[in-house]
Amino acid sequence: MKLVNLTPHPITFPEADVTIPPSGMVARVEETVSSSSSFDDLSIPIATIVTGKVVNLPDPQPGVGYIVSRPVALAVIGRPDVFVPDDFIRDENGRIIGARRLARFVKEKEAER
Repeated sequence: MKLVNLTPHPITFPEADVTIPPSGMVARVEETVSSSSSFDDLSIPIATIVTGKVVNLPDPQPGVGYIVSRPVALAVIGRPDVFVPDDFIRDENGRIIGARRLARFVKEKEAER
């Protein structure tokens, strides 16, 4: 399977000695943000975020998997060709330096199969 990285960052799998560079196209979920209120009397602003359509995610292609961000993957749950980096590896300062695997999201009923 060919993997296409639709994030703006290289995705590194140190244990497999593989890095998948960004493709130059970034899949995103459109958002509209509006201010709506504040939290009780604490003056902490609350925004309302309305998610929209997913952009820059190609239609499924035989033999191709797409690496995307978690918000994108959650917006298209069940697409078997959409993956997210998972089981992160961190350096001594807590920064993510890679992942051990890819994961995909499925609905609970599909996971039982």
